[in-house]
Amino acid sequence: MARGEKIFGVLTVVAGAIAGIAEIVSVLANRRRTDLGCDWTCDNCGEDLNEQHGFSAGSTWTCRKCGYSNDVSENNIIHPRLVEDEYGHTMEVIDYPASGDYEDPEDY
Repeated sequence: MARGEKIFGVLTVVAGAIAGIAEIVSVLANRRRTDLGCDWTCDNCGEDLNEQHGFSAGSTWTCRKCGYSNDVSENNIIHPRLVEDEYGHTMEVIDYPASGDYEDPEDY
């Protein structure tokens, strides 16, 4: 085998590896764009929506397991906030979206 053929063979392997890495990066970047950086679960059955084929957040998504229509918009993203208690301890608090199913623990 001539030296030029060897070099060409090595370059072909390197180019294939780079193309494979670029494809992986592209898939991961696309997932971040389509899921708004969140882990989405079905409000009805708890299925992981991010893993469902074709999933894209932004408005609504019908769960492929149970058929429930989920709000997967930015309005349904829960953002934790830090609060300080009376003793100076900082803790993370999550304000869940309003729901008719909420029960105040102090009612018990």
